[in-house]
Amino acid sequence: MGRTRLRNKRNQSGDELRPQEVLDRLFSMLSTFADYCDANKIRYYLCSGTLLGAVRNQDLIPWDNDLDVLVPRPDYDRLLLSVSGTTLGGYMLFAYEKGNSFFPHAKLADTGTYIPDPSLGVPHLWLDIFPMDGLPQNPVVSAFWLKFAQGLKRFPSWDALPWLLSRPTLGKQIGRLLFVPPVKLIGHLGGKGFWTRKVIRYAKRFSFTESEFVGGVVSSSGPGERMPRDEFLQRVEVTIRDRTFHAPACWERYLRQLIGSDWRIPPEKAKRPSMQRVLLVETTEKPAV
Repeated sequence: MGRTRLRNKRNQSGDELRPQEVLDRLFSMLSTFADYCDANKIRYYLCSGTLLGAVRNQDLIPWDNDLDVLVPRPDYDRLLLSVSGTTLGGYMLFAYEKGNSFFPHAKLADTGTYIPDPSLGVPHLWLDIFPMDGLPQNPVVSAFWLKFAQGLKRFPSWDALPWLLSRPTLGKQIGRLLFVPPVKLIGHLGGKGFWTRKVIRYAKRFSFTESEFVGGVVSSSGPGERMPRDEFLQRVEVTIRDRTFHAPACWERYLRQLIGSDWRIPPEKAKRPSMQRVLLVETTEKPAV
């Protein structure tokens, strides 16, 4: 990880960003990414909480620290090839294929920010860029495929990150004690990026262009994200603040499957923002994960 120095110009709290400032920076990053994709004819679709905020509030969800988009696998591969180096519009592009990340999906990061949580892997405000992959046609097999992917995706993080930084429930901690050491050992024997390669190979098992159903295999959203490919690829425009972004035409079905029939109503606990601290920084080296 590159050296990071906190700026302390505005106040004595380590130049901590206010919630609205965080949202403004996220919006700028999403706009830059969308403009780049449109200019290079790369399809993208808002998903998860970013899509929810757009259709429910015409804005970002106030307590979000990150953004989410889905990109069809053929376009995802072209996106990574089209970016020379690791900089996209002034933001850092993290990807295993770029040699600077252990994640099986790409992240665009605002390295002018710093989130003091070492378990994140990329401790900045970020945009998750999830490839959209093909799925088995049988819904039962497909559900198992996506559930297994949720577990498999943990392995690269367990292998790469210090795994005792946080103290979860006793049951989860026991589970980590049992599973993480062998995962790290296998990863060490298999070489750097062993588990990431396994996850990417798993995600690509079913061709996006030849599958009737598609989903974010590495997005960890599970079976709720399984959609008919032709319906998903039909694009509509949704509004965030003063501009439009692309979303799947089946966005309502998508949100109902992912969140439930009451997706329009924020849960009580979510009405109280629980954002992590976000600080302004100066970086003296390119960060790597």
